[in-house]
Amino acid sequence: MTSADQNHGGLSRKNIFSIVCAFHLVNHFQTSMMSVVFPLLMRDLGFGYVQIGIISTFRNMVGQFLQALYGLIVQYVKRGVILGTGKFIVGISVIPMGFAVSYPFVLVTRIVSGIGSSP
Repeated sequence: MTSADQNHGGLSRKNIFSIVCAFHLVNHFQTSMMSVVFPLLMRDLGFGYVQIGIISTFRNMVGQFLQALYGLIVQYVKRGVILGTGKFIVGISVIPMGFAVSYPFVLVTRIVSGIGSSP
């Protein structure tokens, strides 16, 4: 039995790697799709390019800071727990975006998304 075939909770390492890759793809996809959604939000909620820049800046700043923090935490917490928690946070931040009612609401959901997509 090779190391790639070892089971972890009923899943082989190859299957676990495939799941992680799929969720990583979804994470990058939702981030990239915001450039398509932002003009609609600008029109519907009445904010401009400066506010979009602020949203992107804060999301990226929070995400980059937390990547370093997650790097330190991974010594004490299993990577799977950190990755799973991060993807859960992304999920709970993306769903409310469909119900955005104001600029502060969009800002907070994008910052929370940055927190979840950092690991």
